[in-house]
Amino acid sequence: MEHLPRVPGDGSRSSVGGFVVIMAITHDEILAKLTLPWIEIVPSRRTMSKRSLPAQAYESSPIVIVQALPADKTSLDLCSRFRQKHWKPRFNDAHVPCGNAWQIVTPSGERLLIFSWVNWLRNSRQMFEDFCRETNHEFGTLTPNGVVVLGARQIPFRDCRLTHEDQFRPRPPVTIRKQSAKSILAKSDTLLQSRNSKVQDVDYRELHDDDEAHDDELQGQLQSDFLANMAFYEKALSVKFGTPAEVGSKEHKSIPINGVVRYAIWTVGKKRLYLVVSHEDRELPWVTYLGVTV
Repeated sequence: MEHLPRVPGDGSRSSVGGFVVIMAITHDEILAKLTLPWIEIVPSRRTMSKRSLPAQAYESSPIVIVQALPADKTSLDLCSRFRQKHWKPRFNDAHVPCGNAWQIVTPSGERLLIFSWVNWLRNSRQMFEDFCRETNHEFGTLTPNGVVVLGARQIPFRDCRLTHEDQFRPRPPVTIRKQSAKSILAKSDTLLQSRNSKVQDVDYRELHDDDEAHDDELQGQLQSDFLANMAFYEKALSVKFGTPAEVGSKEHKSIPINGVVRYAIWTVGKKRLYLVVSHEDRELPWVTYLGVTV
């Protein structure tokens, strides 16, 4: 059995006949990961984004344990809903929790989701807790000595079962399906008809968990797929609007997006139509945006 590199706190994986097998993880390994007092802000934040960093290079890592509802197959489901409400790609009004790849199953059968994140803005944990209240999710904490606290209940963590989220939902496919030229042109026409600046995502791929976020081969494949799709979309748009006025691989004042990997801009009348591939950080999604600035 060939063992793949071990990720602390996320169990280990092995490859058997082309299938990935997830090995067991201990409760102490989960506690060791989740109760660390500090998490370093990854260096790529400094180079991939122009926004200023906190004065400290390290930030507290708050932990929230959330009771899963039947619709919440994985922590990514709840993360995505929270992101849709609070995360804005340019101004980053609220930082988002990173889903842990393991779930806690209590002796009574409740599923609990684990969330931790680098708390860039002081109110981001409060925003997440408010979101949980609004969506009727009970939430609490996991203490360093191994007690899950949910309201008035205290559940010994070591009495719970740990289940990997891949058992609830398979990993999404890596290949990003290309949209048709007709679809891209229809989206651009709709955007250009707007009186206001607007943006929408064309391709989108969430990072499933920490394993995916730190899988260099996967990140490289996603970059290749997104750039290949963008080249196709750029060609389709160029047939209609001509050669782009500008292309590049850095953030641009006319594009309200962080983490730019590649962009192309067309001047259409008094408006600017842009296509951009964005990946702001390892843990954040790969996105292709199509937008217009007025």
